[in-house]
Amino acid sequence: MDVSVCQHIEVEAQVAKNQNRSNLSPPTEGGGWEIGELRRAILALQRDGSRRLAAALRPFGLTPLQGEILAQMADGAPATLRELGEGLVCNVDPPSRAVDQLVKRGAIRRRRTPADRRKVVLHLTPDGYALADRALAAFASIDSLIADRLDESARLHTLTAIQRLSALGDHGHQSTSRLYPHR
Repeated sequence: MDVSVCQHIEVEAQVAKNQNRSNLSPPTEGGGWEIGELRRAILALQRDGSRRLAAALRPFGLTPLQGEILAQMADGAPATLRELGEGLVCNVDPPSRAVDQLVKRGAIRRRRTPADRRKVVLHLTPDGYALADRALAAFASIDSLIADRLDESARLHTLTAIQRLSALGDHGHQSTSRLYPHR
C-alpha cells in the first residue's frame, strides 16, 4: 500500500506518542523529546521522497543521481564535471561514475574545449534531452505531491525552516546552503 508522505510522518509521530517516551531521543539542551521526533520525521520524509523519486525514474532506467544530472543539463549549457557536481543535491561525491554511465548510454557526450584542450565539457545528446524530459517529468510528479499537501504559506515556512537547518553545515561535507543562493 502506498502511504503518502504526510500520512507516513503522522503514523510515525503517533507510534512514537503511543510508545514509552524512553524510546525517543533523550531531551536535548533547549528542546525535549520533540527534537528527536523532528529528526525522525525529517529522515522518514527524505527516505520516502528518495523511494518515490527512484520509483518514478526506474521505468527509464535512471537513478535519482542520473536524473538530477540530466535535469540540471536540460538547459543546454555545457558543463564541466566540477560545475555539474556543485549543483547536485542527490550526492556529495563527484558525479563521475554516474556521468560515465550516461556517456556509455549515449545520453551525454564529452568534448575538449578548443581554448584549453585539458578542459572537458559535457553536453547532452538528443537521447540525453529525451531522458532529461522524462527526469523532469518525474521531478514534477514529486513536486505535485508536495503542492497537493502544502499550501503556499506552508511551503514557504517549510522551506525557511529547511534553509535554517541547512545553514548549520555538515562539518567537513559540502553544505546544502549552496542550494539557496538567494539568502
